[in-house]
Amino acid sequence: MKKKAPKAPNRYPTPALEKGLDILELFASEPSGLTKSDVARKLGRTISEIFRMLLCLEERGYIAQSPDSDRYHLSLHLFKLAQEHPPIKRMTMQALPIMQQVAHELSQSCHLGVLNGSQVVIIGHHEPFTCSGSDFREKAPTCTDSAYTPGVRRANLGKELLNCVGEGTADSSVRRKSAQTSE
Repeated sequence: MKKKAPKAPNRYPTPALEKGLDILELFASEPSGLTKSDVARKLGRTISEIFRMLLCLEERGYIAQSPDSDRYHLSLHLFKLAQEHPPIKRMTMQALPIMQQVAHELSQSCHLGVLNGSQVVIIGHHEPFTCSGSDFREKAPTCTDSAYTPGVRRANLGKELLNCVGEGTADSSVRRKSAQTSE
């Protein structure tokens, strides 16, 4: 799990909400899922503290228990909520025709990324669909693969986004990222 920044003093403490968010963030960093004991140990809490939170998150559809084990994992509910967020939905709807044209003309996948602090978040993509005779192109890695896998695509997209923002914003983003990685 990523090292968290120190918490600022909370004016209005909400321990239950914070515990639930800590659990969701933990699951996001554990693709193979976690047991109740794993969650309790990794968050430094007791199983009884975690039990009701997991039950609530499962009932609300945020996590699901694997049918063949006692491991829980994130469901797609957070993804669905993010896709319904009006600015994201509006942006992807407006960008789709352009992305389709670019993907078709270049015979390459086209990704739509936004800068979130110093990270690029892929919010949409379009794959070219080409199939002629015996020539069939395999589908390129999905946007989630390229969003979280270090490599040329991610680095180039980040550089392009930083080139498009104002100099002060880009400088502060790079400084902030440098400070985070040196800690």
